[in-house]
Amino acid sequence: MYLQSLPPSDAGRLQVSTGGGLEPRWRGDGKELFYLEGSNLMATPVDLGQPVPRIGTPTRLFVAPLDPVQRRNRYVVTKDGKRFLFVTPLSPSARTLQVIVNWTARLTPAGAQ
Repeated sequence: MYLQSLPPSDAGRLQVSTGGGLEPRWRGDGKELFYLEGSNLMATPVDLGQPVPRIGTPTRLFVAPLDPVQRRNRYVVTKDGKRFLFVTPLSPSARTLQVIVNWTARLTPAGAQ
């Protein structure tokens, strides 16, 4: 994952992650960038107060409780960067789908027992 200013500047692209990354989110003050690397939530300090931004060393915060079906917008971070909210599955059974073939044959007329 790379950081680049818009419009592009002389700084070019700056590498943020070495193992790829998805769903980047900025901390509210712009001093840290969070992203998913596989199932890990990563954090990288960023100093934007320089002509060429300084990118710190990425740190794994924890294994994120990710929903394997959801592929976008799986988490949000609070402005202070201290709390995260994740989209997670309700339960393993919530993923099952039952198909009942010929279900109308099981119906009984109204009033019949």
